[in-house]
Amino acid sequence: MTACPPSPPEPPPPAALPAAQRHERRVLAILAILALHGVILVLSTAAVPLARMSRSFTAAEFGLAFVLMPREPLLLTAVALIAAQCSLGAVWWVRSQWPSYARTLAAVLAFGLLFGLLLLVLEQTRRAGDRAAGWIFSLGLQTLLVAVGVLLVQLVSRRTERAGNQRYTILTLLLWMAVVGIILASGRWLAALFGWTPANFFTWVYFAQVMTLGIAQALVAVAIVAALDLPLPWVARGLAASGSLVAGTVVAALGMYLIFEVLSSSRLGASVVDIAWLIGMQGLFVLVTLLPLAIAADEGQGTAVKREGPAASSQ
Repeated sequence: MTACPPSPPEPPPPAALPAAQRHERRVLAILAILALHGVILVLSTAAVPLARMSRSFTAAEFGLAFVLMPREPLLLTAVALIAAQCSLGAVWWVRSQWPSYARTLAAVLAFGLLFGLLLLVLEQTRRAGDRAAGWIFSLGLQTLLVAVGVLLVQLVSRRTERAGNQRYTILTLLLWMAVVGIILASGRWLAALFGWTPANFFTWVYFAQVMTLGIAQALVAVAIVAALDLPLPWVARGLAASGSLVAGTVVAALGMYLIFEVLSSSRLGASVVDIAWLIGMQGLFVLVTLLPLAIAADEGQGTAVKREGPAASSQ
């Protein structure tokens, strides 16, 4: 019997880049994010006259209520950008290395700022307490669901490095009490400002629609995060996240139409195109923010070509 030739040695794992190059790649990723956001806003602005032409054309030629463009693309894009920042804030809250009380306080302050921007964008919401109640509940529910969803994604993935690293002391308890006090005081101030009470908080006629919109946007954002967390090269993960965005947008928009226009006696309050634009733009902003960061993180660790999954560790 002849001896089998020795198997060639396995190639060494790709080495991580130096800290300076990793920092450079992260800066380039942030610049790419800003550029992509700018492109989306420019295209949304250019869509305004197209939306007006589309409405005039369909109404004059075909008499159809359905239009191919949203009624106010720039306004919907602005609202979607605010909603996307809520989702991204939830992702940051879960994955941040900050102490729990510090990142919670930062997230609450950021949420208050985003709600203030929403009031500036939606003029009628500033003047109606019931509308403001619907939107703040929708954004808050969306943020909470995204945080829970991303946490579940991390629990089933390899990202468990932060577990058990934090120490809780009496100082931590005192700081958490201060954060809770700030949250309660802010909520009391907003309730007094808009005249919210348990009797009138849920009275807006479109409260259920806006709440469902927040749930749909949260599900789309979590699907994108889950796709980007797959043990695949970043190109495959980017395609998976894009597919999740498109499929989630279509299913969510048609689902809302089915729930509120077909199965119930209430009204959706907007066209299916408007809802799809709002959900899709929110997901697009999330995607163009997380994908460049994921690419920079992979290349900075030397894992852009091969990412080991659970199967690799079991061999």
